[in-house]
Amino acid sequence: MSSYKQPRKLNFVSMLFLLAGLAGVYSLIQFGPPYWRKWKVKEVLSEAANKVYPKRMNTDGEFVRQTEKVTVREIRAAGVEDPGLRVEIRLEPRVRITALAEYDEVIRHPLVGKSTTLHFRPREEVPIKPN
Repeated sequence: MSSYKQPRKLNFVSMLFLLAGLAGVYSLIQFGPPYWRKWKVKEVLSEAANKVYPKRMNTDGEFVRQTEKVTVREIRAAGVEDPGLRVEIRLEPRVRITALAEYDEVIRHPLVGKSTTLHFRPREEVPIKPN
């Protein structure tokens, strides 16, 4: 009969699980907020596209430009600080209204002194239904 040796509480496998857990928590803390903001920006873009929908037959474009300015303010209020933020609302007659934003978020990693730049391009579309 052979005897079974009880493993130590802290062994190679438990260390791997601990490191994986720490990496997951670090990723959630560092990368979670930018993706949360992206989700909020998509909500703002959806609202902007829906605001333009009733004026879809207006051809002067002034309402669309005003809506873009308001959308930029709302995106800034959602927490996007990129000075290169670009918002565009496209009106394709009889097809769709597209609202899109383009911005970067920089994540700084404190222990290694490096950074990661995330490029976001959220967009929302509202199809135009024929009358």
